[in-house]
Amino acid sequence: MEAAVRALRELAPADLLSAIGSRELARRAEVSSTSLFYHFGSMEAFADEVVGRVFDPDKLPKERTHALIGRVRAGVVPLPDLLELHRQELGRLSGDPELRVRLGLWALGGAAVDDVYAAYLTELDRLLAALVGPVFEGWGRELRSPYDMATFVATQGALLTGSAIRHVVDPRVSRPEVFARAAGSLSVVAVGPVGDRREVDDRLAEVNYYADRAAVVAPTADGRRERTRARILQAASAPFAERGYDGVTLAQVARAAGVSVSTLAQHFPTKAALAAAVFRHAVAGHLAGLTTDPTTPADDRLADVVGEIARAAGTYVGVAAPYLAEATAHDPRHEGDPVVTAVRALVEELAAADRLRTSLAAGAVADLLVVTTVSQVVAAPSQDLVRLAHDVVGLVVEPSEV
Repeated sequence: MEAAVRALRELAPADLLSAIGSRELARRAEVSSTSLFYHFGSMEAFADEVVGRVFDPDKLPKERTHALIGRVRAGVVPLPDLLELHRQELGRLSGDPELRVRLGLWALGGAAVDDVYAAYLTELDRLLAALVGPVFEGWGRELRSPYDMATFVATQGALLTGSAIRHVVDPRVSRPEVFARAAGSLSVVAVGPVGDRREVDDRLAEVNYYADRAAVVAPTADGRRERTRARILQAASAPFAERGYDGVTLAQVARAAGVSVSTLAQHFPTKAALAAAVFRHAVAGHLAGLTTDPTTPADDRLADVVGEIARAAGTYVGVAAPYLAEATAHDPRHEGDPVVTAVRALVEELAAADRLRTSLAAGAVADLLVVTTVSQVVAAPSQDLVRLAHDVVGLVVEPSEV
């Protein structure tokens, strides 16, 4: 049995044709065996010609594919037409009587067929790329990294070929409507608006996000979860500070932190959530000593804290805006914010000394101070941050009596 398998692995195209026999081949061609060898000289030369014929790109049904893609191109990301394109392509390929011949000749023809099949696929990809590129341009879309046009078309082609094989042998589970949605999903994830910096891994993280995050994260031990979270924040801090919000992707942070994108998404479901957390992390790490020094007047300590918030906003101006968005939208992630908590402790101390200019609750005053400070820095990052801190504190705190 094993010897038979090895023999199959060592076959060449000439061996396959020899198994049919020159007489049978000549009979089917309605010529004599002598005529066959007169034109081709040997079975090996005849086999080379057969391989070239089987993998001839000119035999591709270009007109039908042109028409189908033309319908898709006419729309604005038209999902129904896109699904119909994939359905019909599956039907076309699975109904192609030479599909088995190509696959069988490649599988049993040995290494000699590899280069010919590769050239056939390359030409097929080139033809499709020439059609698909203008479609994406018409939609205002471009491929996301790591895909380029060559890898995208090749991936779609591989998905189509594999699905066509399964559809031929087991159409119950490999149905056209299922394949159409699988191929369509690849397009939706791999393609994005022109200028969108998100990579495919970022889109996968967004797709994989569950609203009930606790159910996803719960199986991981608390200590390990916190260490992973801290590692992600550490990995994200420098890139955000150096390249800004648009210059960083979730995939880049995940690689730097040594975690998968899906693990990162369990802790930070969106890039905005990660950016806001980086801002909180950057500020909170510098506040403990400022807020607990009892020898410094509370208003001076508050000015120091607000100044530190302003400096962090200036350093991380690219992530200050997402933090600000969370704060103003009353996002649940803003609850328990250590930055606001540190400010509120000092506001409460000043309220107890009747030093506030407002009757608002301490929590509301703390939110106001943080939001105002960050907003001012985002609007004008190069201003005098020490002066800004004292001006913002002066809005809500009465000056001390000398």
